[in-house]
Amino acid sequence: MKPYNRANIPLAKELRKNMTPWERKLWYDYLRYYPIRFQRQKAIGDYIVDFYCAKARLAIELDGSGHYEPEQERKDTLRTAQLENMNLTIVRICNLDIDKNFAGVCEYIDMIVQNSLPQSASLTAPSSEGALVRGTTEKTIYALGFFDGVHLGHQALLKACRALADARGCKAGAVTFTSHPETVLLGKAPAFINTIDDRRRLLTQYGMDAVVCLPFDQGLMSTPWQDFLDDLMAKDAAGFVCGDDFRFGYRGQGNATLLTDYCRERQLSCVVVPEQLVDGIRVSSTYIRKLLESGKTEEAVQFLGHPHMLTGIVVAGKQLGRTLGIPTANLELPEELVQMKFGVYACKAVVDGKEYLAVTNVGNRPTVGGEKITVEPWLLDFAGDLYGREITVEFYAFLRPEEKFADLTALQTQIRRDGEKTRTFFLEK
Repeated sequence: MKPYNRANIPLAKELRKNMTPWERKLWYDYLRYYPIRFQRQKAIGDYIVDFYCAKARLAIELDGSGHYEPEQERKDTLRTAQLENMNLTIVRICNLDIDKNFAGVCEYIDMIVQNSLPQSASLTAPSSEGALVRGTTEKTIYALGFFDGVHLGHQALLKACRALADARGCKAGAVTFTSHPETVLLGKAPAFINTIDDRRRLLTQYGMDAVVCLPFDQGLMSTPWQDFLDDLMAKDAAGFVCGDDFRFGYRGQGNATLLTDYCRERQLSCVVVPEQLVDGIRVSSTYIRKLLESGKTEEAVQFLGHPHMLTGIVVAGKQLGRTLGIPTANLELPEELVQMKFGVYACKAVVDGKEYLAVTNVGNRPTVGGEKITVEPWLLDFAGDLYGREITVEFYAFLRPEEKFADLTALQTQIRRDGEKTRTFFLEK
C-alpha cells in the first residue's frame, strides 16, 4: 500500500507542531496503514481525535523494544482482542460531542493509550476543563472485580472506569463480592486484606459513585457468564471495565475476551486493563498478603498505592496501657483478615475525620500473658475516651518484632521509644 498523500490533509500541519518524534512517527504510520479514515475533509478537532486513536491502535502493536510491527496484531491473540476492543471504543468516542467536550475526550483517549501500553502504572483521567458532568444519565459503567485491598492494579481499573463514565456522561460503579469465590468452591478462602466496609470506602475514594456488593453463593456460582452480564444490563449497565485476567460466571467460563465480544455485539463501552507492574513484579492481592504477613509493610504500601488500613470499633481491654500512661485502643476486627506479622508499626489513626500519629502493636502481648491476638494503636496526641467509637488505623511501616519484656517498666520505656521513632518516620517521610 502506498503512503497516503499528506497534501490532502491541509490541517495536519497544525497537529505536527507539538508532536514528539515518536508521536510524529505514529502519525505518519497511521496515515500509511489506515488511510480510509482520511478520505474526507474534517475539522481540526477530528484530526486530533484521530491522532489519539492512532496512538491507541499503534501502542498495541509495539513490541517490547518499542519498535513498530504492522503484523503484530495478527501474531498475538491477546493484542488482537485488545485492538478489537479499542476499535469499538473509538466508535464510541466518535459519537461524543467533541466540540463541547474536546479536552475531556482527548484525555480519555490518552488514558486508553496508557492502558494499552505494556507495564503502564499510571493513567490520566479527564481534567475538569472540558470534562462532562458526572452522572448526566441514569446508566452506569461498571468496573468488575473482587478488589481486595484496592491496590494499584485495581486503581487502574477504577481510573479507566471513571474516565469512561465521564466521557459517556454516566455514573461510575464497581461490582464486588461480600465473600471470596473460594469460600464456595473450596470451603476455605484466603484471608482478606480489608473488611468489606473498608473496601467500599476505598472504592468510593477512588472515584466510584456506586458500589454493588454481591453475595458469592451457590446461586451466583452457577450463573452463566452471559446471565451475569444480562442482570447488570437490566439494572443500569452501559459498559464494563475489567482486568485482562478477570474470570466470572459458571466455572469461571467468562473472561475478558468474551466480555469484549458481548459488548461489541450490543454496542456497549468496554475497556480491558492490562496487569500493572511494580519493579517488574505483578501487582496482586496474593502478593500483598504475603508482604503483610512477613512484615514488609512499606513494600506493601508501594503495591497498594495507599497505606494498609483496618477499621474497627474500640472495645474494652485490660486497661494496662492506661495504668502505664500509654492508653491504647483495643480494636475489634473480624477473624477473616490477613494476619500481619506480630510487631509494632508506625501508623496514623483517623477518628471522626481527624488524623493522629499512632504506634500500633499487633500480636498477643507476651509481656502481660496475652493469648488472644489484638490490634492496639496508641494515638500519640489524642486526649479523650475512644470506647465504642470507630477508628481507622493506617499502617505505613514495621518498626520492630513483638517481644516479651522483663517487666512493665521496660515495656513502657520501649513503647515511648516506638512513639519517637514513629514521629521521626513521618517527619522524614
